[in-house]
Amino acid sequence: MKVLTRILTLIVSTILTCSAAPNIIFILTDDLGYGDLGVLFQNNKAGTKKMSTPELDAMAGEGMILNRHYTPAPVCAPARASLLLGVHQGHSNVRDNQFDKALEDNHTLASTLQAAGYYTAIIGKYGLQGSGSNPTGWPAYPTKRGFDYFYGYVRHGDGHTHYPDHVTASRGTKEVWENNNEISDDLDKCYTTDLFTARAKKLIIDETNNNPNRPFFLYLAYDTPHAALQLPTVAYPSGKGLTGGLQWNGTAGSMINTATGTIDSYRNPLYTGNGWSDGDERFATMVTRIDDCVGDLVQTLKDLNIDDNTIIVFTSDNGPHSESYISGIGHSPTAFQSYGPFEGEKRDTHEGGIRMPTLAWGPTRVQANTITNQLSQFHDWLPTFCDFAGIDAPARSDGVSLVPTLTGSGSQREPITYVEYSVGGSTPGYYTNHGGTSRNQSQVIYLDGYKGIRNNVTSHSQDFRIYDTLSDEPEAVNLASSSAYFTTLQQRMKDRVLQIRQPNSSASRAYDSELVPAVNTAAESGIEVSKFEGSWAWVPEFQAMTPLSTVDTTTISTSHLTTDTDAGLLYTGYIDIPEDGTWTFYTTSDEGTILRIHDSLVIDDDFSHSGSEASGTIKLKAGLHPFRLYYRTAADTPALSLSWSGPSTAKAIIPDSELYRATPPSPIPAPENDQAQTQGTQSVSIPVLANDLDDGAPSALSIASVGQPPFGSAVINGSNIDFTANAGAYGQHVFDYTVTDGENEVTATVTVNVIVPSTDLWFPLNETEGSLVYEASGAYAGALSGFTDLNAAHILGKHGYALDFDGDDDQVNLSGLTLPSGKSARTITAWLKVPDGSPTENQTFFAYGPNSNGQRVTCRLNPSGNDQTLRLEVQGGYIYGSTKINDGQWHHVAIVIDDFNTDSTLNVTEAKLYVDGVLETNLTSSSQSMNTTVDGSAVIGGASHATGYNFLGAIDEVHIYNSAFDATAVSNHYLLTNQAKAAWAYRNTGSTSPDFSSDGDGDGINLLQEYAFGANPLYKDARSTLPSIVINPSTNKAEIVYTRRTPGTHSLSYQVLVSDDLSTWLLPSTETQAISHPLLGSGFQQVTTESDSTTLQKPKLFFKVEASE
Repeated sequence: MKVLTRILTLIVSTILTCSAAPNIIFILTDDLGYGDLGVLFQNNKAGTKKMSTPELDAMAGEGMILNRHYTPAPVCAPARASLLLGVHQGHSNVRDNQFDKALEDNHTLASTLQAAGYYTAIIGKYGLQGSGSNPTGWPAYPTKRGFDYFYGYVRHGDGHTHYPDHVTASRGTKEVWENNNEISDDLDKCYTTDLFTARAKKLIIDETNNNPNRPFFLYLAYDTPHAALQLPTVAYPSGKGLTGGLQWNGTAGSMINTATGTIDSYRNPLYTGNGWSDGDERFATMVTRIDDCVGDLVQTLKDLNIDDNTIIVFTSDNGPHSESYISGIGHSPTAFQSYGPFEGEKRDTHEGGIRMPTLAWGPTRVQANTITNQLSQFHDWLPTFCDFAGIDAPARSDGVSLVPTLTGSGSQREPITYVEYSVGGSTPGYYTNHGGTSRNQSQVIYLDGYKGIRNNVTSHSQDFRIYDTLSDEPEAVNLASSSAYFTTLQQRMKDRVLQIRQPNSSASRAYDSELVPAVNTAAESGIEVSKFEGSWAWVPEFQAMTPLSTVDTTTISTSHLTTDTDAGLLYTGYIDIPEDGTWTFYTTSDEGTILRIHDSLVIDDDFSHSGSEASGTIKLKAGLHPFRLYYRTAADTPALSLSWSGPSTAKAIIPDSELYRATPPSPIPAPENDQAQTQGTQSVSIPVLANDLDDGAPSALSIASVGQPPFGSAVINGSNIDFTANAGAYGQHVFDYTVTDGENEVTATVTVNVIVPSTDLWFPLNETEGSLVYEASGAYAGALSGFTDLNAAHILGKHGYALDFDGDDDQVNLSGLTLPSGKSARTITAWLKVPDGSPTENQTFFAYGPNSNGQRVTCRLNPSGNDQTLRLEVQGGYIYGSTKINDGQWHHVAIVIDDFNTDSTLNVTEAKLYVDGVLETNLTSSSQSMNTTVDGSAVIGGASHATGYNFLGAIDEVHIYNSAFDATAVSNHYLLTNQAKAAWAYRNTGSTSPDFSSDGDGDGINLLQEYAFGANPLYKDARSTLPSIVINPSTNKAEIVYTRRTPGTHSLSYQVLVSDDLSTWLLPSTETQAISHPLLGSGFQQVTTESDSTTLQKPKLFFKVEASE
């Protein structure tokens, strides 16, 4: 038996179990590469030299892989700074290799969550404390940047050993601090990966037991697998969670349960005895040790029953290193291809250096078994965690919330993905495409999904290399200048990198003195103001919020406030800069402002707001520049002003005459969805613009872009799109195209029906409604006529659906078919269900050809009293058998026509008739030579040559083959099963028996699941066909709504299973509704099944749907 779990590894749980604020654990490793994880690369790479990360692989299966998540800089200090501050490297105060520089005193990941009521802790490596020697002297000690608790290394360099109480002479003295106490002397034989994990477990357990109603944020910053290459003392302790794995003893000299044995000695047996180098065994052991620790932490959450209210994010600070601190022992990322399918490593801005191995896990919040290619970066976590915590993020952050991507609900705002970094040296020579590339000043920007990268930047005029890193992972094909689009994109990238950053004197760049270019847009006098009400601890990101109202205005004034206290305003528009140069902007306010010009953070008067005037500078070209002015008030006397000064302009309030907004857009184009049909790999040119509506302004409608279908190609050809399917890719291809009128872009959909090329004909008659009939290849074949009730005509058949004929005037008129003609061999088969009794007309189930001697073919039944038998009739002759068919049961009939006596003529008397796979031997016939002519229409259920030939009964599965079947072939045809599934498979693959376990479109569900749950095997639609879970407010019970094929049309068996522990699936449920599917039609049902338990009785429930055959 094949069992298909529709949610399969996609187990959906009820969201009611979520509290308002989930616990959040952010795990940051040190120099772990994308390719170091099994699920991302190791498991499927060539060869046998691999590392194992089963716990992280399981975490990925239960959560989401963020496949395009980027570090802001390819080295630890700036990466960690951007993470904690929520800003990219164009705004961070820590850049390049500024290790141990004090983190800016501003909003942080910790301080925002602390304000939301979280207990905040950091365990592990910090490195952003500033000068000093103790917590009192360090200006940016973690507890001064929003953390309630700190346990770990303060200095960056202290993390370069993994045994703090056993420091080698070459690495110097190391300190571990717990809040204000230095405790390294207590940590005999403590391996830091184990130490930090055990301490994290202890903190999680204590917080859960002592403060169950207070959420916690844990930043767990491992210092491995860094270049110290040190090994643990002993094997990982057996078990996991509360009763196993790492345990916190809390005793000096025996702080954790692995503080025993010999330091730097244990090698994972997976990696010994393979002939590997010392360094490779060490590195692999370190990676798998991290994996063990993560699994231990996850099990701890499950043991505490807080897993359904906890989110974990796992990632690394930068790409893999190529260093070793142990004399005589080397390490290279080539050993395990730690950079994965990319090129580059730590300190490189190629993908291997900046694309991070990133997983997100949260049973009730993060989509399971999902891979996203949504771009994201470290600074996005601050607004993301604020969103999960139920608070509005600070407007200062450069990030956007990733909650829509993680949960699959809501609209994802487009993020900024940006890297700037400077370091000497070059990319190692072992990389094929970029080996030897000088690093120095490097810059990366993502725009339109494409990566722009430039290294050794000495001038802003230097071009970006442009790569499509989804399809070109090693960045081998530079697309710059390859088309007019990329030439334009080059300039847009150069403009964009100036529009999103601010220079920092401690990390000068070759482009710091460049003027930010203006925008070329139509504008009119005035700006827009959006109004908000609320009490915030900072100036919030109003762009992510819904305003009370948005109105046009001509001035900036507190008069726009809807209340004097606890309110905010967001002004948007353009400032007309009269002259090139350096411009200074000034704000005054009662509670705080943020000013962005383009996306450059010009004024940040929020965290350190004192009531005094704030100012900021930016170099601007003359012309229009978009701005956003954020303002919040909590005072009874609100105050707000915006001033400027610049070349030839003294300091003054910005005149209203210099403020603009975009002119009202012209009518938006209205493209219509298009449909087309082609056969096999034949190209079809689709005139998509022909039915699209637009006023022609400001320019004529044109095709801006076309999405690429996954199993074909689509190319813009003037006002047409030329589509060609890949060989063997039959069925419905769906892709988007975008039109533009020069101002607006709108997207529509193209559906191309690619039919299977075949000389045989097959009419499954599986249509569930309507008047149209299609051949199994997907081609339109004809229409129903005479039927008074089209819905009643479609009934359950022998295989799937069939047609029910009234014996009066019901027919299917076929056209455009290539039918067997002349004296050619042929086989015609069908399934018939005929009621008992005498017919009123000549019972014809299939006919074609004119009413001339020997020229027509009429497949019908022969009446003999109350019995009806199989008959082939041609004008002037016939042959019929003796087996009764009209008994109210389904019968398979086959008529085989060929020159069986090999006399080079064809006579009706030579035909062979079969009923239910058995050859008719008691025959009656009248001779007539055959020379079939194909003219007029073919008919199912009647004939076109004369009246009185209508069929009474049901017809299913009509086949016309261009060959003569022998007895074995007819018998096999009669014995065929699951023909509804076979017809679906043939339509979509060209084969009636494809590999149903395959997943050709890569959406995570195989071909049989696509069939069972109504998906398209040529389109990644797994998410859209997923079941959904809701809570019925009237019963307080969880309901799962899913799609299944209508009973009787298939051989599948569906069942809903319910669990409260993901282990035993025996909780009772009741199907409460099954209706015709609103989108897929009556061939499918939308089914609702309700748990018998209420959410009060079972506050945590999990559902899965299985289909078996």
